[in-house]
Amino acid sequence: MVDPCYPVERDRQDERREGDDFPAPELARAAEQIARAKPRTLSAVVRDALRDAQAVLLRKELEALQGDWSRWAKERLLGIRDLELAVLPRDKA
Repeated sequence: MVDPCYPVERDRQDERREGDDFPAPELARAAEQIARAKPRTLSAVVRDALRDAQAVLLRKELEALQGDWSRWAKERLLGIRDLELAVLPRDKA
């Protein structure tokens, strides 16, 4: 009987399915080529790539939020002054 409190260890290869594309070796080679071309460390190249990816995701999230607020304001026919009063603290408005 398997104790449910302790996860069963599985081989990582078991998780891959037939026909799955697994680009990790290609990505590793590309990162190494970039590191050699720049010259930078591999960890610096990966760190920059992760930072750039995060910036893209945050930018998309910001644009979505701005669109939501814009849509909300248009539905209520609010002007800039109305939005400033809604967002800014009372002492700065």
